[in-house]
Amino acid sequence: RLELSLRQRLQVTLQREVPVHGEHTSFHVLNEVFVHRGASGSLCKLEVLVEGEMVTLAQGDGVLIATPTGSAARSLSSGGSMIHPHVPSILITPVCPHSLSFRPIVLPQSVEVLVRVPASTRCQPTVGFDAEHGGTVQLNPGDALQITGSRYPMPLIRSVHVPPVDISPVK
Repeated sequence: RLELSLRQRLQVTLQREVPVHGEHTSFHVLNEVFVHRGASGSLCKLEVLVEGEMVTLAQGDGVLIATPTGSAARSLSSGGSMIHPHVPSILITPVCPHSLSFRPIVLPQSVEVLVRVPASTRCQPTVGFDAEHGGTVQLNPGDALQITGSRYPMPLIRSVHVPPVDISPVK
């Protein structure tokens, strides 16, 4: 027997300080958006806002914004929580943060998250979509990513004999 389930996706809009002609600016991702320091050896500074309110100035290797489907991959290995696929949420996880004041946050799917590159950053951040399978984009100071829950979920078909989340240890 087969079962159809709808998996949440994120809609990401790239907002450039200086627009690049012909550049793709809208993305839909199933797993995560990963904003990181790229090839730079410097700490990456990123402003994280939720519903227009500043949450933190993240300093470290980067920030992951994940769906429940993506929470079991890179976000989990960075210290984030695992979220059941049927819980409509957005998970923000710092990657190797410079301070302990920024911890993973689980938010409702209905919020808008903005990740902005401040002028004071010492690196040129890179953003990857779905573990870079969806491509990468270089960001510049003043650029931002607007992230919301997508109106277009991903339909998945699975066997009902396989649990939706396997929490048993693999040996």
